Amino acid sequence: MRDLGDRAGEEGIVGYLRVPEHHFGQELAVNEVSLLDYSSATYALLHLKALAEARHTPGIRFNLPAGCTLMRLARSLGAHDLGTYAWQIDISDGPALLRALAPVFERRIANSPFAGLTLDVRLSFYREASALRFAGGRLAELKDAGQGEDSELRCPPRAFVPLALGYRSIEEQQGSYPDLSVARRWRLLMDTLFPNISSFIYTAY
Repeated sequence: MRDLGDRAGEEGIVGYLRVPEHHFGQELAVNEVSLLDYSSATYALLHLKALAEARHTPGIRFNLPAGCTLMRLARSLGAHDLGTYAWQIDISDGPALLRALAPVFERRIANSPFAGLTLDVRLSFYREASALRFAGGRLAELKDAGQGEDSELRCPPRAFVPLALGYRSIEEQQGSYPDLSVARRWRLLMDTLFPNISSFIYTAY
């Protein structure tokens, strides 16, 4: 992709995009793009328009994160959001996921009003429960907590994966899972450990 900046007469590689040979639908699909500045994104759109016309496709479909420059530019020029598929992810080992997220939990705690937290945070999944033992803001231990009757968070297993991965917040899921509950005293802590995050699944891979 050539540079459309102020360097008159110069050309260089400033980014890339990927158009698959085979994909779902009749449109020209864009499945991947690098970080682009405004000028390069504008050129990319012009290039894609010409490619779509040459291939006689009914349009261009962007399978890209909503926050990338190319997607934002296309939407500012009138592109329509047709929605995305819901996440369909199964985590068979919840404690292993919690262990893998330990560094993430520690960073979130350190950058929150709970910096230096020392507390056993009990998470009940009804049939089983886990306790995150924080000491001075570090996750010192993850242990089995039995049935977790006195847990700070009580969460159905199906609701926990979207929560842990930042796809759906506690509040968003309580309409579908009324048995998802949080001790009021620790609601802010749960929102700190499990915030909504901007994310995207590259289904092509």
